[in-house]
Amino acid sequence: MNRADIHLLQSVHSAPAVSILVPTHAATGDSQQDPIYVKNSIRAAEMRLLRDFPRRDAEPVIQHLKQVAEEIDYRADHEGLAIFATRDTGLWFDLPFCPDELVKVDETLATGEIARGLNHVPRYWLVTLGGHRARLMEGTNDRLREVELAGFPLYSEESSVPEIVPGGREANPAVHPQEAVDHRLFLRRASESFEKILHEDPTPVVVVGIDRYLDLVRSENLFGDRRIAEISGNYDYMGPGELGRLVWPEVEQGFRAEWAKLLDSLEVATGKKLAAFGLQECWDAAQMNRGHHLLVEEGYRQPGRLGEGGLALEPMDDPEVFGADVLQDAVGELAELVVSKGGQVALMDNGSLADRGRVALILRF
Repeated sequence: MNRADIHLLQSVHSAPAVSILVPTHAATGDSQQDPIYVKNSIRAAEMRLLRDFPRRDAEPVIQHLKQVAEEIDYRADHEGLAIFATRDTGLWFDLPFCPDELVKVDETLATGEIARGLNHVPRYWLVTLGGHRARLMEGTNDRLREVELAGFPLYSEESSVPEIVPGGREANPAVHPQEAVDHRLFLRRASESFEKILHEDPTPVVVVGIDRYLDLVRSENLFGDRRIAEISGNYDYMGPGELGRLVWPEVEQGFRAEWAKLLDSLEVATGKKLAAFGLQECWDAAQMNRGHHLLVEEGYRQPGRLGEGGLALEPMDDPEVFGADVLQDAVGELAELVVSKGGQVALMDNGSLADRGRVALILRF
């Protein structure tokens, strides 16, 4: 699931709207229980719908929920599931984190926990450039899922795209001048489409492709400036599961190289007094639209209490305190705040920011 999905869900205003979040077997260790968890959650939503809404409004939503439950592939390695339904449609998403159980019936869909949860897992975009098409996948660790956004998968309109055999070997290594032009146009078109997605969800980027395509990617700086890995080979024939396991070692190295650069940038920013440290100080700076790049340890969770107007934040030690002014996941809320104001978020190794309050913000000014 990505931010484009979240923005689509946030646009829904249609009562009744049902949101269900379910932790699954990757977290609980018992895959046979997943359909039961989903069924019980749908049953709870059905009871609320029939209690609070006329049957003519409730029945279409219930039917969409039941249809979605039949579409879910419970054999897949999900950390969690998100299910949404209105009178018009039903959708489900696999989640790369374990959510708290939730059944909510409202006039809008519950996306807040998902948005915060995505800020606690290392995510990346992966683009595959094969002989005749470009595919887009979203990744979390060694798990990939192919997505259809902004026209992806894109197919070359040119007949001169090189013939490639699996593994990256080109059937005809000679390149005619017109072929080089065609390749460049194809990659530019793919890059322009992808950068629309990257603008909405700015996460690190991995590009997989044959050598001549990767040379063009580098020379023209295609697919954004957040590339952390470039992997040679044609894997257009390979499914997301196998490809994820294949590329993850190089992707992980790319993440670690990016973290080292960010820590260096943080040191430079600190010397220029353009850095904030700790949850409270980072929150204050983000509220003033000063946040350029947030660095936060992957396992850092911290509740906090909002001050008057939500402009100030006081960290709390007791996670069992609740209230309208209490943020149970203040770190996730901080990350959302930075992203909403055009900043970026990077998850760092646990312990890498131990002397910085576990979270740091490189400032714009």
